[in-house]
Order: sequence, then C-alpha cells, then structure tokens
Amino acid sequence: MMNKFSKITLGLTLLASVAVHAQNVGINTSNPDASAALDVQSTTQGLLIPRMTKTQRESINMVSGVSKPATGLMVYQTDNTPGFYFYNGTAWTTLSSGGQQLANGTAPGQIYLTGTTPPYAPQAPVTLSGDLAISSTGVATISNTNSSVYAAKKTTSLSLVTQTVFPTGFRAVNFVQAERTIGSAVLFSDTDNTYTIPSAGVYHIGYYFKYGTGLQASILPNSPGVGIVRTRAGVSTTIDSRPFSGANLLVLSLTISESSINSTYTFQAGDKISLGITGSTALTDQLLASSVAQFFIYKVSN
Repeated sequence: MMNKFSKITLGLTLLASVAVHAQNVGINTSNPDASAALDVQSTTQGLLIPRMTKTQRESINMVSGVSKPATGLMVYQTDNTPGFYFYNGTAWTTLSSGGQQLANGTAPGQIYLTGTTPPYAPQAPVTLSGDLAISSTGVATISNTNSSVYAAKKTTSLSLVTQTVFPTGFRAVNFVQAERTIGSAVLFSDTDNTYTIPSAGVYHIGYYFKYGTGLQASILPNSPGVGIVRTRAGVSTTIDSRPFSGANLLVLSLTISESSINSTYTFQAGDKISLGITGSTALTDQLLASSVAQFFIYKVSN
C-alpha cells in the first residue's frame, strides 16, 4: 500500500515526465499540430489575448522588471487607437501598419503616408487630387495634364498634301511629329499628317497659316484661305474655313495672305483632323518654302 509520501513522489515524477517529453500542447484536440507549441481548436470560441490601455501597454517593461518587452509580444489595446499591437524588437506597432496594409485617411480622397524608418507606421494623412502615378520605387507624381493636348509649328520644308478623300481645292499642311511642341506622338500620324481624336467630346482648335511674307500680289485665284477638314468613316468634310483678306495697300493691289481659325468643335473618337489650305490651286512651292503654319488642339469637355 502506497503511503502519502510515495503518492507525492509519483505525481512529481509524472509531471517531470510530461515537462520533458511533451513537444506541444493541444486544447480541444488530442493530436496537436507538430509545428505548434500550442494548438487551440474550436468552432465556437476564439483566442482571447490580454487586453489593456495604451498606458498599460507602454508600461509592460516597467511592470515586468525587464529592459524591454519580448520581440513578438502581442496585446489588444482598448483605447486611443484600439487594435492589436506587437513589439517588433524595437518598438510597438499595429498589425495594420506592419507592412500588410495601411489605414485610410480621415476624409474622402485622403491616404496615409508612412514613416521613413521602421516600423514604418502611418503618419498624418495627405489629400490627393488630379491624376496620380506611383512608380515602382514608391514615388508619387500628381499631374493634371490634358492627355489630348497637341501642338505643332512648321517654319521650314512646308508643302501641301493632296488626298483623294479631301474636298475639292483642299490640301493639307505636311505637319509631322518631329515638329510638335507638346503632346503624345500617338495622337498624330506622319502617314497622312492627321491628328486622331482620342475620345468623343468638344475640342478647341487654333490654326494659323501665313503664305510667304504674308503680303502677296493679288493674282491668287480661287479665294484661298485656311481650312480644317474632318475625316470620319472615310468621308472628308470641311468643318471650318477662313479666306485670306484682300486689301489695297499704297495703290498696289495686294492680298494679305495669312489667316487663322480659333474655335470649338464636337468630334467622335477616331475622327481624323487635317489642317491646310482651301482654294490652294495657284499657291506656288517657292512661296510655300518661306511660309509658316502652326496649330494646337485639346479636349475641353465630354
């Protein structure tokens, strides 16, 4: 018969055996996962970790009498900014700022920036506006550039191009991409010297042309002037034109051979815009070589 001392000795021996041989502990399971020191299983209850205030969390090292909390220590903070906090070995940080996600700003259109040093916690939110591009290195660029804007100027090698689809008497200026002063190259074609409307809407067009010196003898027939042609589904239409002006200067009959157009038009996506001269039959290549042409176009509304 075992006495009281023997029972105590046996109990201590069993406890020691469990401490030495147990590799992990399971709660609600007799087969805990081998990778877990503690495997808690339940379909009706969760795991509740210590809950405390911000002041209590920050005082853990003082309460425990150690220099700092253990790396990986986790608590749930109940005040200030409630949430799960863990100690990363250097500082306390929230799970939401641990590199997986960031909190939203405090108002629509806002986003949090992060600190520049670990733990990269969210800083004060900033308000974004316009178009935003973020590079692979995290650099943000905000731009309000109108992507439909295009402008070009031609002062040399100017000639006029004839196409069978153009209205009678119209010839387009041979603008090319190399002469653009602003805008995306994909908007303009060197093949047919046209600007392609990127999206439907209202566009503003400014076009200027000066023939030769701008003052020529009034022998030019066909009432030449500047014109804008729209080609849609293979059909070309003159949508606007302005004639050169005639004037009698110093008893000499001269033509003021320059004009401009500055107006708005409604276009469909894919429309092609050509800028040139109407009634251009008698214009000579010699004077075209000293002529000037320029235009701009951009979308103003949908």
